[in-house]
Amino acid sequence: MAILAWTGASAQFSNTYYYMYMVPQANQLNPAFQPECRSYIGFPVLSPLRFEVVSNSLHYKDIFTWNSSEGKYITFMHPEGDKQKFLDALKPMNVIRAGASSTLISLGWKQEMFFFTFDFSERIDQHLSFSRDLAEFLINGNLVQSKFNFSDLANNASYYHELAFGVSYNFEDEFQLGARAKLLLGTGNVTTRQSDINLKTSIDEWNLKSDILVDASLPYVDLPIDEDGYLDIDSIRSLTELDQMDLLLGIPTGLPDLITPSGLSTVFGIKNPGFALDFGFNYRPVEK
Repeated sequence: MAILAWTGASAQFSNTYYYMYMVPQANQLNPAFQPECRSYIGFPVLSPLRFEVVSNSLHYKDIFTWNSSEGKYITFMHPEGDKQKFLDALKPMNVIRAGASSTLISLGWKQEMFFFTFDFSERIDQHLSFSRDLAEFLINGNLVQSKFNFSDLANNASYYHELAFGVSYNFEDEFQLGARAKLLLGTGNVTTRQSDINLKTSIDEWNLKSDILVDASLPYVDLPIDEDGYLDIDSIRSLTELDQMDLLLGIPTGLPDLITPSGLSTVFGIKNPGFALDFGFNYRPVEK
């Protein structure tokens, strides 16, 4: 099941699940929910797939419009697309939150008044913010204006594994109480701490001033640095392509290295754990 909605780096799901309490996935929003089925199982291909995109300014129609001459939808970047309509829809500062998750293993079963769940999921969360000036510059260059403020341009992203076990108890179909414990295994995170960017253009020169600070938490990437503390590009260039991939991705590409305890620990993020605990309840005061 795919749900259109981009969530920040958080453990929350789209509220769309709230109106789909009959399906097993609603339990991911509220651990107290109990689906009508007595049991379910999900595995790759057949297990839930979630994709969300949320924007504080843009709508679907601002990006895609129907083109009658071509008989299909086109984007605003198409030669016949309405670029100005896209720009007019933007706010001075725009935010796009995105998220995707794939549940590799999903189990649920009813035991008397209890309902138990188990899920193992891959999750990616992203938060992008950009100014209207950035979109104006990328689309029209400096034809319309000569000064641009790109400050607060930021991209925050996290990739992690989530292992969750939940239990819910049903009190005579009127009240349900539930909890879910989560083990989060972090694989990578990039966070923009500071972004101050200004561009001034003229016929003779372009003057760019920037002050950017980005934190990257990539536990398994060990990049070489020189004696001054800067990235040693020459050392990276001297490596073979396979070794460069091992270095930059932090994941062993060869099978012998991959199946070692260290390689498996890298892939599953065992060295970077986190924990979370969800509580929820559901109360039905009247019969529907």
